[in-house]
Amino acid sequence: FYRNPVDGTELKSGVLADILTPQGNFREFVVLTTDEDDRIGQNEMPYPIQVSGVTSLNYSLEPLAERLAASPDTTKVFASSAHGDPDNLLRAYVGDPVRFRIGKPWGTQGQVFSIEGHRWPMDPQLVGSNLISSKSLRAGEVFDLPLFGGAGGDFGAAGDYLFGDLRHAFRDAGVWGLM
Repeated sequence: FYRNPVDGTELKSGVLADILTPQGNFREFVVLTTDEDDRIGQNEMPYPIQVSGVTSLNYSLEPLAERLAASPDTTKVFASSAHGDPDNLLRAYVGDPVRFRIGKPWGTQGQVFSIEGHRWPMDPQLVGSNLISSKSLRAGEVFDLPLFGGAGGDFGAAGDYLFGDLRHAFRDAGVWGLM
């Protein structure tokens, strides 16, 4: 059974849902990354530092240049109070069981998914698996990442956590969101 985490109504699809199963309930976030940049992975100097071509996270972008143009205070570049909520805003309460479903439907570059302050098992099916905090993926790959300790991470800390492809060029281009 899939439920809208905001109003509790039944869902057929979406990028966030509460999943109710006999084995336990959890909050699910779907993250899809895409890109069409042939330059970033080049083996020539100078190394490109800006993304060219199409790139997105859940088919939307939050370019940092646009936020900085609106307010040049770099300490508030991710602040909803200064810029409004980003398109990719995922909400959970501290300790909520959370599972990210990450996919890359198409693209030319490898992506590196990370969510600050959180870890997940390298192999969720293996009891005692090592915990990792970033995962690379290529076009056509998908992964399930159940957050260790749930929302708020190991320490159960409330706050905003940056997620997405956190390599500078892709983050600057807008491939990020907040949980």
